[in-house]
Amino acid sequence: WACVGGHRQRAAHTLLAMPAPGGHLKRQASQMTAADVPSLVGDLKKAAYEDKEKVVHLMDILAVQVDTNPRELVAAGAIKPLIELVKSGTDGSQVHAASALATIAAAKFEFQDKIIEAGAIQPLVALLHMGSNTANSFAAAAIASLSDQKRHRGEIVKAGACRPLVRLVREDVTVDTQLHASDAIADLSSENSEAQHIFHSAGAIPLLLQLLHSGKANNAAARALAKLLSPVGDTLDAPANAVRGPRVAPCPSPSCGACGTRSGAARSSPGLACVCAPRMVALLQGAPALGTCLAAAHAPPPLCA
Repeated sequence: WACVGGHRQRAAHTLLAMPAPGGHLKRQASQMTAADVPSLVGDLKKAAYEDKEKVVHLMDILAVQVDTNPRELVAAGAIKPLIELVKSGTDGSQVHAASALATIAAAKFEFQDKIIEAGAIQPLVALLHMGSNTANSFAAAAIASLSDQKRHRGEIVKAGACRPLVRLVREDVTVDTQLHASDAIADLSSENSEAQHIFHSAGAIPLLLQLLHSGKANNAAARALAKLLSPVGDTLDAPANAVRGPRVAPCPSPSCGACGTRSGAARSSPGLACVCAPRMVALLQGAPALGTCLAAAHAPPPLCA
């Protein structure tokens, strides 16, 4: 993603990750303007079940073609029918609906609010659990976009998004899926000890460590690790300027996923793996991206005694 005005844009990346659409749909989308968006949304609402996939596919392509198209789609009322397709559409409809929601959400904070207010979180989390591999990937992309704002993260965590996201960073999925899931893990872990604990207990840290050398997903994995290894204060709603010190608690794992520390060893912040100094030095030498992310977070990882 490129960062534009503080908003992360995954539109071009999302479209590249999609199965190549038919040339006629690309041509049709290239000939459409903002004035055509309301009628397209109307077509999506009234189309027969079996015809909705073609319409939402066209909408998905249109969403990334022009920067103003997400705004036009929101104004035309596209959010609710897209969520309905995520809930109960065909596999292809679910894929394109989740992809379009990811693009719209990445465009503006206000659109994220509207998508969440329309009830998108539960259907997207359900798609993470039960959808096809491609649908999983774009549900993760949408969750990542919707996690931009801290105030939405708690609701997403409570809806059960964390554990299926960990499943999507394993080795046997596409790199694009790993990238989307890593981005979502990074956002949801930021200043949220509940999410950190769930991700740690689900085995996220060793999987993310493996991604550090995977190429395309390594920066996203580094960012996720930096967030997971950043201590959180006692209260999730503590003021932004509150001073947060490390807390000590027994490690719940028989063997730490990152460094193999014995169970019961002291660690900082619940849900985080113990990372010994030699292991962190090795990580920083082998993966400069992690060092960059840790520096940007202004929060060094906890070190074992």
